[in-house]
Amino acid sequence: GTSFIEYEWPYFVSVAHGVIHKEVDGEDTRHYTCNLALLRVEPTFRFVYISSDIKFSQSIYTDIDGVTYFGQVPITNNFAFPVSMVLENRNSLVMGAHINDNVSVLLRLKGFQSILRTAIDIDQNQKKQDYSLKPWRLQAVVASLLNQNKN
Repeated sequence: GTSFIEYEWPYFVSVAHGVIHKEVDGEDTRHYTCNLALLRVEPTFRFVYISSDIKFSQSIYTDIDGVTYFGQVPITNNFAFPVSMVLENRNSLVMGAHINDNVSVLLRLKGFQSILRTAIDIDQNQKKQDYSLKPWRLQAVVASLLNQNKN
């Protein structure tokens, strides 16, 4: 994803990506997501908000000719992979991204100010809690979910 950029101290914003690997018919496939993330850095580092998958106009996937290459891992969805970001103002950002591992583009994301404002307000109004890091194993949770789907 992109670097975190100060949004409003102590909150920083980024466009992150996620990838889910899944074996289908003996082949590794991938499903990518693009998400807006809000991180608080004081008094402790804590993610305050992570959006669901950001949906872009289908035209960015269909109107651009890309190149596939030998050995390319099959992808289960069209995706925009964020690599850089400029925050234009509190409600607009421009991110550099590549589309389906083929073509580099600039994309503008607008209209997120009220979402981030709500996340910040909720975070600031919560009772003081212990947000210290606690051990957990994401891999174990994902493996458990995948095993449930096999049954």
